[in-house]
Amino acid sequence: MFGGGNRRPATPAEQVRRLLWMLALLAVPAGIALSTIDVVRPKLPPVPQHSELGYTWSLLFFVLPTLVLLSWFWRHPNRSVNQRSFWIALGFLFGLGAGLDFFFGTTFFTFVNRGAVLGIDVPVVGGSVPIEEFGFYSFGFAAILLVYLWVREEWIPGAPGFEHRPASRMPLRDTVSIHWTSILLGLGLFLAAWGWKRFGPHGNQEGFPGYFLFLLIVGVLPNVLFFRAVGPRIDWPALSFTMVLLLPVSLLWEGVLASPYQWWGYRPEMMMGIDVDALSGLPVEAVLLWFVAAWAGVTIFEVCRLVQGVHPCGEDSEAPSAADG
Repeated sequence: MFGGGNRRPATPAEQVRRLLWMLALLAVPAGIALSTIDVVRPKLPPVPQHSELGYTWSLLFFVLPTLVLLSWFWRHPNRSVNQRSFWIALGFLFGLGAGLDFFFGTTFFTFVNRGAVLGIDVPVVGGSVPIEEFGFYSFGFAAILLVYLWVREEWIPGAPGFEHRPASRMPLRDTVSIHWTSILLGLGLFLAAWGWKRFGPHGNQEGFPGYFLFLLIVGVLPNVLFFRAVGPRIDWPALSFTMVLLLPVSLLWEGVLASPYQWWGYRPEMMMGIDVDALSGLPVEAVLLWFVAAWAGVTIFEVCRLVQGVHPCGEDSEAPSAADG
């Protein structure tokens, strides 16, 4: 299952299975322990003195790592740390997060504790959201990409199973190849979520698991389109480390701070109905968010590198490609 010794390098599919096994080894005991708690941890009244500007200051969870790693990013001599790819991917991912808030911010989320934010609201479809939401996505995605880059370049360079192939630019259309396994997996997960929402043993059968569907599309669609092209280029140990690092940050930020102090919340009719009572009824989608963000973010970043002809672990391509004419 995990490989080792002098075996051949693992294929991208095998690396994915290892990552999923590792996450399962964390999720299963956590789920069993949390299932023993059947009393919902109470939420505090949303008054300013309980957590004044709490949401605003909590953005430092991602702001500080981003600033520190950006200083490393600018000085790094290896041209494989391609700045254009980073900024293009970050711009796309920020647009994805901003689009979530603009179109679905008032559909999926609530922002009850007005004392936890600056009070600067951004108009969106159906109302407004705090400006902190856009810092949440911009610095969050930046930190994810920078941690991934730092681990692959400094901590675990040249990890086993990471394919080294000559650099060449690939037109974006040539990176697209339908990955049917991802489609079937996505459909199966959605049907399971819909079935639990509709028939599960909880008190929230009304509505639709819209937020889970959004996360599923964001997480699965890049795999459906690009996995065959970029799977061998992804540094899976670095991505695994990034995901595991996000777990305690997510639980602290969302479960210990945001949920009980109501910095933000989730509309139950749009969740699938699996809540963590020990974390003030936090829906499981909140924990899944940053795993999905890391997976999709790294995939999109590697697509950008491939289109620009950046070697997965080396220098920019110097040779002209067919796409250059």
